[in-house]
Amino acid sequence: MNLREALIGKIPPNQLANLPKSFDIIGDIAILDIPSELLRWSKWIVKTILETHPRLQTILVKTGERSGPHRLRTFEVIYGGTTETTHIEYGYRLFMDVATVYFSPREGEERQRVASAVKKKEQVLLLFAGVGPYAIAIAKKQPKVKIVAVEINPHGFYYLCQNAMLNKVDKQVTPILGDAKHVLAEQKHHGKYHRVIMPLPKEGHLFLEDAIRSLRHRGWVHFYTVERESTSFAGAKRTLKDACKKAGYKLVAVTVRKVLPYGPRQWKVCLDAQVEKKVHKRKKVVRKKAVKKAIRRKRVRKTWVARRKPHRKPVQKKMRKRLTKRRPVRKRYVSKRVVKRKPTKRRKR
Repeated sequence: MNLREALIGKIPPNQLANLPKSFDIIGDIAILDIPSELLRWSKWIVKTILETHPRLQTILVKTGERSGPHRLRTFEVIYGGTTETTHIEYGYRLFMDVATVYFSPREGEERQRVASAVKKKEQVLLLFAGVGPYAIAIAKKQPKVKIVAVEINPHGFYYLCQNAMLNKVDKQVTPILGDAKHVLAEQKHHGKYHRVIMPLPKEGHLFLEDAIRSLRHRGWVHFYTVERESTSFAGAKRTLKDACKKAGYKLVAVTVRKVLPYGPRQWKVCLDAQVEKKVHKRKKVVRKKAVKKAIRRKRVRKTWVARRKPHRKPVQKKMRKRLTKRRPVRKRYVSKRVVKRKPTKRRKR
């Protein structure tokens, strides 16, 4: 039974259509997305939710959209008080304050998928790390992987450090507090990483070119963006291809995967792309003096210079002997010794 069915008879039928069927739970906090008109029946809503989820300590209602560089949202508390909690996801713990950091519990499966794609001894760059769900998922899957996690929000950076120690992966995860643009501009990050993860759907394309520059030859980038449902995601592929071209890389392979519905007829999608560095072949420079000298010796014509044939590897002496030496014919030995017969005595008759 969902929330809408459970509130039949408690809320007027004309208002039930505005009530969502489900809600998010982060640790022991429930987050509802309901219109302000339904707040008059908040007591009934709280009572119904606590009947099915008695362990909840706080219930929040969204009062605004995500905004700002930290992607934060405003909430109204309709039950409880504290907004700090510990969320358990696939066996590891994430400590956070939902009012000061960004976290989506619906993307747990996607985080496991990306973590499973990481191979042993890879170096991973995680941009927009948040409280560290991607970093900890990867570190738990691959204990020999090194992860550099970048986060601009001071609150998110604090919880990222706490979660790395809480899950005993602080030796694998290196947190960096700062803007991803400034971090990527540093020379020490260029061409260093096997894999770059960019879980920022709206503004991720602004960092894509610099993120690709930090990849090694035939490295991977996991780029998240928002696309309309009707399109074949051609716009996202074009954005990725243009960024590769500007960074001096070539797009080798790309796959697009739907992650979550983002809005009306909009999807949050992930592009898993492999890129390689463009290798510029050096042109062979032939000096004028060398050409004139070759013409004088009549080795080449005036229009082209003949290439020398590769020197043949000399056959080793032992091998040469084996090839030339014939096998001797064995002569049959005939003994010259004569065996003397003993004289036989004649019988007397």
